[in-house]
Amino acid sequence: MTFGLKSDQGQLSRQLEAIVTDAVAMERIEQAENQLEFLSKEFPNSLAAEMEAN
Repeated sequence: MTFGLKSDQGQLSRQLEAIVTDAVAMERIEQAENQLEFLSKEFPNSLAAEMEAN
C-alpha cells in the first residue's frame, strides 16, 4: 500500500509542478501583453514602423 501512496504523491507532485509552470508562463505572457500595450500607447508610430518592417 505504501508504494501506491508514494506513486500517487509523485504523480500529484508532477501535476502541481506542471500547474506552477503553466501559471508562470501565463504570468509572463500577461506581462508581455501589458508591456506591448504600454509601448503601443507611448510610441505608436515606432511600433507601427517596427511591425511593417517585420
